[in-house]
Amino acid sequence: MSDSDTIFSEMLQAVERWHAEVRQLTKANMQVAMSQAEGYVERLEQEILELQRKDVELRQILDTEDNIHFLQNFPTLCVPPEPMVPKVLINPQFSFGEVTKTATDMKEHLDDICKKELSKISKLG
Repeated sequence: MSDSDTIFSEMLQAVERWHAEVRQLTKANMQVAMSQAEGYVERLEQEILELQRKDVELRQILDTEDNIHFLQNFPTLCVPPEPMVPKVLINPQFSFGEVTKTATDMKEHLDDICKKELSKISKLG
């Protein structure tokens, strides 16, 4: 009886370790994604401020009667900003669906084994 208790205890510990590791990896991936998103938001806010500044300058130039001043300043204000293309790094081979399916398959397999073994034990007893 002691051997089966030890085996079940080890199995439970292995499942708990696996669960903790999956949770830790998920949390780490979420933190990386959040950090990237915050960086993108910060860059977009800077770009918005720059565009607002250029808008004010363009409006001032538009109101001027000095054509030379207009021609000297207009090209520098109309240079489009560098496009900010966010790059989100996602592991394309990782899927929570796969983790869930694997865990479900393992549970079903373990249930089948337990039912068979309990059936054997009850027939012997």
